[in-house]
Amino acid sequence: MYILGTGILGEIALETSLKAGIEIHGFYDDFNKSSEFNGIPLLGKFNDFCQDRSAMAKGAYVAIGNNFKRQAYVKSLSDLDVQFPNIIDPNAILSSSMTLGNGNLILPMSYVGTKCSLGSFNLIFPGASITHHNKVGDFCFFSVNSSIGGFTTIGDCCKVGINSVILPYQNLEAGYESQPSSVIKIDGKSI
Repeated sequence: MYILGTGILGEIALETSLKAGIEIHGFYDDFNKSSEFNGIPLLGKFNDFCQDRSAMAKGAYVAIGNNFKRQAYVKSLSDLDVQFPNIIDPNAILSSSMTLGNGNLILPMSYVGTKCSLGSFNLIFPGASITHHNKVGDFCFFSVNSSIGGFTTIGDCCKVGINSVILPYQNLEAGYESQPSSVIKIDGKSI
């Protein structure tokens, strides 16, 4: 598999892939001009990946944190025959009754519970809990220690902030973005 993007999410995807036993053949990035990234070859720009049939056949992970930018990159690949494997940390907890789309990144100590339906290209950070009977769209971002109560529907491109709690039986429209539950300020600045 290849990783598209060499930012922080690219590093996280690489580390998680290796823990999950997924071989990473290289990176592609429009802005990084190095020859390698974290010891893995940097093979060119995004368009270079789009013209390499053998690379596309091995699959890719789109390592872009912004939901809407990630969606745009994936959309630009939709006419190409690219596989988008899920990257799931071995220490994530997934119910055997949940369903999962493609291209998701699920990090350690996160939980997806009974009869949840998770779409594609979602990011689930450590400690996030998507409890039970929830329906999650595509291109969502669940921050560290966020918690989603049962029987909740979450539209595409939603972001649930750090330590945020979504109560059960909610319906979050596409593009919804919660704020962190509390923000610590030092010298009058939010951190």
